[in-house]
Amino acid sequence: MQCTTKQVRRASAVEMDKAAQLMMKWPELLSLLPADLEERARSSGALRRRREIHSASDLLQLILADAVEDWSLRLVGAWGTVNGVAEVSDVTILNRLRQSVSWLEGLVAHLLKAQAVHRPLPAVRLRVSDATTISRPGSQGNDWRIHLSLDLGEMAVDALMLTDNKGGEGLHRFTLSPDEIVVADRAYSYRKSLSWLLAQGARGVVRVRWTNLTGYSYQGEAFAVIPWLRRTFATPTLQAQAVELQLATPEGSFPFRLVACPLPPQAVARTRAHIRRKAQKRPRSKKPGKPRSQPSPDTLFAAGFALLVTNLPAEAWSAAQIGQLYRLRWQIELYFKRLKSIMHLDHLRARGPELARAYLLAKLLAALLLDHLTHTFLAAVPTWPDELTHPLSHWRLTSLFWPSLHMLFTQELLIRLLRTDPARLRRYLCNSPRKRPQQDVLARLLLRSLSVVKVLPTLS
Repeated sequence: MQCTTKQVRRASAVEMDKAAQLMMKWPELLSLLPADLEERARSSGALRRRREIHSASDLLQLILADAVEDWSLRLVGAWGTVNGVAEVSDVTILNRLRQSVSWLEGLVAHLLKAQAVHRPLPAVRLRVSDATTISRPGSQGNDWRIHLSLDLGEMAVDALMLTDNKGGEGLHRFTLSPDEIVVADRAYSYRKSLSWLLAQGARGVVRVRWTNLTGYSYQGEAFAVIPWLRRTFATPTLQAQAVELQLATPEGSFPFRLVACPLPPQAVARTRAHIRRKAQKRPRSKKPGKPRSQPSPDTLFAAGFALLVTNLPAEAWSAAQIGQLYRLRWQIELYFKRLKSIMHLDHLRARGPELARAYLLAKLLAALLLDHLTHTFLAAVPTWPDELTHPLSHWRLTSLFWPSLHMLFTQELLIRLLRTDPARLRRYLCNSPRKRPQQDVLARLLLRSLSVVKVLPTLS
């Protein structure tokens, strides 16, 4: 963006200078959190006994140091000692993390609410809802699920929830309103989820599996999707087609539109190959001579379409526009990728449920703080997110700003470390007593016990 006046350039420089100061100073970052931070810490039990941790601010620094730097708890203790935050053992930090879960949940909720207050209200909000899974070390499955809603207009998180692996996906995880359009994938297409969407008066575009359309009716009769697809697309076309249906729920029958979007040939081939590979991995039947199960012809045929259900009015939203709306869902996948690839959200080292929950909540809190920093930076260049010829790279922006949070913990760390009495760091840098001696220690003791005369030949 080119500036046309000195005043605009000066205003932009001021805004960017504010963002730079915010990146470097902990008190500035702390101002984004609730003013009653101490009271919240005490009432939630996170700071019940102060001992060496004298304030909620000190406790939060230790928690964020663990989440942002991905250090061991002993290194977090060493960092706290060197920087004068708190000189406590790794066991004390462990117990404080376990006690801070509800406190961290409140801080995350505060940041989400603060963003919503300062966000301008558009005529229609477009939200994308999805979830991502996290596994603990050594796990063979998924242990935690993060449910997240992304406001595409602001490219900002507006709701999130952390559950264990039993917490299924659904729109009932979020508070919806009539001025919103929600876009979601097939995990949100079951009846309970759509019933919540209808009860909140919101609109939605949700992908659906062809086998999940049994609850829909067409002109009072059960709807058969495969025959309809074969009739509608008897002539090959890439144009989306729609049909008006009714969904029966405990609250009554509601109109929905089914939109079938034909996929490109390359995508169809990949999807059908994936379905065949998945079928081959199923266990063989115990009956002798029975061949391995194969996908049904209907499943392979339905793989050529993206099936969407929506309650958006047909007179305002065409079938092609519904398909375009659903393509925007990919933005939340990119957001999850930034969380995991740049911020290392999936580097979960904790096995215990309370410690794992505290780590993930602290990581999400850091991600929300980072979002605030990037939005502060972009306030000086408001047209960047809307440019088509030179679009903004959120990946590069996040990659640039994430080290700024690291600097809060590592700035001048080497200088302070060299100035610290090593005796104060012994319990952090030395291992606990062990039965099996450490090999490098044995080597040094052995070398010192040998005489130079016995080892080296006598020089003549």
